Amino acid sequence: MHSFEYMSELKLEDYPVLFWLNRLLPRVDTVLDAGGHLGTKYRAFSRYLELEGTIDWIIYDLPAIVRVGRQFVDEGKLRGPTFIGDLSDAPDADVLLASGLLQYLDVPFDTFLKRLPALPRHLLLNKVQTREGPTVVTLENFECAEIPYQIRDRTEFLTTLGTLGYDVIDEWLIPGLSRTIQTHPHLGRSTSRGYYARLRVT
Repeated sequence: MHSFEYMSELKLEDYPVLFWLNRLLPRVDTVLDAGGHLGTKYRAFSRYLELEGTIDWIIYDLPAIVRVGRQFVDEGKLRGPTFIGDLSDAPDADVLLASGLLQYLDVPFDTFLKRLPALPRHLLLNKVQTREGPTVVTLENFECAEIPYQIRDRTEFLTTLGTLGYDVIDEWLIPGLSRTIQTHPHLGRSTSRGYYARLRVT
């Protein structure tokens, strides 16, 4: 539980997302928090923004996480979010929030977005690991398991967003989250970035 409380605190790298959420919330109804765990970002942001009762906050995550999240809601430990484990259950979302998800995503990002009922008007993507060169996939060691970890070609990623119809309105760096693959140091350090992108009006 200590780890959960720590994860639910507002971190320095969350402030750009908080800034944009504060500007967007008066004009949106639904946030899809993809990879939102047990509502950690909802808890962090709700200390500064009025979320409960004003917006539909939908958390998409793995089935095991969703089961615990729903249990938290049933037991009154968490109020506000709704949990889903299948993108087919996702509503039309005004905002897609993905904080720390993309390096673990097991499908291309455009494929993920196209599984939604409609493209969200706004993307808030945080802690995206990028590099100036071809995308690489390594393993992140969690001691109990090793998880595939993707470092994206920055130029290719921005091209994907543009092809989908998004304009990048804001971009920020998170220097403390850059990484070097210890077994392949010649690949250089990755750069952790955040993006706010808005769907072009056609």
